[in-house]
Amino acid sequence: MNRISIRGVGTAAAAVAATALAVGAQLPAADAQEAASSASAASHAPSRTLDLMSTNSNTDIAFPVSLTAFGQGETSAADLLLVHAARGGGLAASSALQARALAAAAVLAAQQKASDRSARVKAASRASRSVTVRPVAPGSVRALGQKMAAARGWTGVQWRCLDNVWTHESGWSTTAENPSGAYGIPQASPGSKMASAGADWRTNPATQITWGFGYIANTYGTPCAAWSFWEQHYWY
Repeated sequence: MNRISIRGVGTAAAAVAATALAVGAQLPAADAQEAASSASAASHAPSRTLDLMSTNSNTDIAFPVSLTAFGQGETSAADLLLVHAARGGGLAASSALQARALAAAAVLAAQQKASDRSARVKAASRASRSVTVRPVAPGSVRALGQKMAAARGWTGVQWRCLDNVWTHESGWSTTAENPSGAYGIPQASPGSKMASAGADWRTNPATQITWGFGYIANTYGTPCAAWSFWEQHYWY
């Protein structure tokens, strides 16, 4: 066992707060909150509550040799958790190390999520510039689709992206069928999935369009994101 002296824990806690704010400032608010929640969950497991205020500024704490590898002057929420664990004897070294790893992983995951979101937005933006504008014949299935899309808020470039996807997939034909089993305007695979939107899914364009809207919204978020994916893979 090696012994180290922990002085000024209150100062260290302030440093942790400043570090947390600095990390959070690099992330969108939602992602920073998500990272903070994950880190909080890791450090507040049952019977492992961190009580910094009960630690004296000159407390002499014994640490296992395996825990002395952290760099001198390195202060983090997980480090202070180790201090509390050694002082109270209530948290195994492996659990403390795991808490620290989970906190770091939560931040990295949030950063990756933000990066992925940014990439999707950029891809959708590029896709919106590659759409083809086609005139819509009154009374056609496409006209119905345009009207229904507008009711959902998918107008302008989002409508054009939707039109591109389904023009390539089925030509807006309610009976378009693929050997793989994909069917209808949105090429649901299998076509029977569209029964969730209506029993007349085989022939009713409105039923097929409704199902297709739900699929795009749940899978890609927007028609332009779906079109961006289609351009890269030739399916969606």
